[in-house]
Amino acid sequence: MDERITQLRVGAVVIVASLLAVALILFFREGDVWTSRYTLHMIFRRAPGVTEDTPVRKNGILIGRVTGVELLDEGVRVTASLSSKYKLHSNEKPRIASGSLFGDAVIEFAPGLGVAQSKVYYDDNAIITDGQVASDPLSVLVNLEDELTSAVVSIDDAGRQMSSAAGSFNALVGNNEDRLNRIVQKSELALDEFRVSMNSINRVVGDEELNRNLRESLNRLPTVLNEVEQTFVQGREAIDNVKRVTDSAERNLKNLEDLTRPLGERGDQLAANIDRSVQNVDALLAQLVEFSKALNQREGTLGKLIYDRELYDRLNHAVGNVEEVSRQFQPIVNDVRIFTDKIARDPRQLGLKGALDRRPSGMGTKANPRFLDATASPNPAFDVPEIRFPTPGH
Repeated sequence: MDERITQLRVGAVVIVASLLAVALILFFREGDVWTSRYTLHMIFRRAPGVTEDTPVRKNGILIGRVTGVELLDEGVRVTASLSSKYKLHSNEKPRIASGSLFGDAVIEFAPGLGVAQSKVYYDDNAIITDGQVASDPLSVLVNLEDELTSAVVSIDDAGRQMSSAAGSFNALVGNNEDRLNRIVQKSELALDEFRVSMNSINRVVGDEELNRNLRESLNRLPTVLNEVEQTFVQGREAIDNVKRVTDSAERNLKNLEDLTRPLGERGDQLAANIDRSVQNVDALLAQLVEFSKALNQREGTLGKLIYDRELYDRLNHAVGNVEEVSRQFQPIVNDVRIFTDKIARDPRQLGLKGALDRRPSGMGTKANPRFLDATASPNPAFDVPEIRFPTPGH
């Protein structure tokens, strides 16, 4: 009886312990046994360290675990079971990263940098085809093995070269110790002279009057530079003026060359023409000399006309007589004009028929304007004759 009770108690303890162990395992495995879940498929080019139960995190928080890994032709498909209370946005991409230096893998979800949060979520059994793989620090170290070996070899070579250079320097110093002593002594002398020079410079620079003059010179420097700039501007303007004058002179010389070219081409003819012109002018001057001599001679006709007062008076008297004769001849001319006008008006007056005709004078073929116009002048001497031609058929 006591043995059976003991066995029953042992069995009860084993069952309770098993239940507690299962509860603890479930609790520490997912954190929440009663939460609903959804499946998500992810495609990676490679999946280093990813196995079943690999954690899936979002922003460092565990949201599920990997339930399967399958090798495909285009890469690796990783299937994960995620908690339904953690929704993944469509712009959040999975990335395989290393959880520690020992190569533990973890799948992280994070939104893309510079991308606004999407309002669309992944559905159950959704497939993500652009999974990313982060660099593994251990693989980086492995890839750097060759480079590290080359670096160590280079450091070794550099150490050997430094050792050789140190040996050469020691040999140089040992063989040229006297020369180095002389160089040191000369360096001390040079330093002493340099110190003396610096003291002299300090005395010069420390002079207040010199500093004041130097400051005044520096203050006047902008004005001087401005004047120099204006001088350069004026010089440039003068150069431009000289250039314009030179261009004008060049154009004038070219025009003069165009003018003198025909003269040079016709030089012989022009010289001959000038020679003939000079000869003609010479002959004309000779004739003018002769003419002036003739004028100066009182015996000639012109000389008598100029110098003989009596001849001048006679010519003047003759001109007066001509004017008097013209005044006396004027009435005769008027009478002749009147006579010819009357004859033109009535030619019958010249014959016997005209003397016997009882028609008054002026009733001939030419009408007298005095009988036609009541406003005509009563003086027949000032009548303007009018000639009438018979019309055809009369």
